[in-house]
Amino acid sequence: MTRSIAVGFDGSPDATRALRVALALARDAGATTWVLHARGLLEERSPDPPAPAVVSETVTELGLDPASVRWRVEDGDPCSVLLRSVGPPVDAEILVVGRRGHGRHEGLLLGSTSLELVGHARVPVVVVPPPHDG
Repeated sequence: MTRSIAVGFDGSPDATRALRVALALARDAGATTWVLHARGLLEERSPDPPAPAVVSETVTELGLDPASVRWRVEDGDPCSVLLRSVGPPVDAEILVVGRRGHGRHEGLLLGSTSLELVGHARVPVVVVPPPHDG
């Protein structure tokens, strides 16, 4: 039985799709969802997460108890923050991320964060693709 699911969230459309998948998985499993935001070196040092209204609206739309969703903002790159989430206090048993994959290496199926997670995570990783074009 899954107790904790972590989702990488930066407020982008890709992350919002990943959030929806993570929340639906957590709802079906009766698990806690941890919404993780990696705050980079050049990012504003605010402790506030990005786009809290998007998360709140999605939680309401999916009929989830807001108490089953927790935020965590950490310093570091997204991959490191997500890989650390398999330990305390999050203890994630599944990691969920959105897929961009169209940066400098056109044609790659996975972006660098999702590719690194799939290669190094000790738990299952769900990579949520962008919507199908056409």
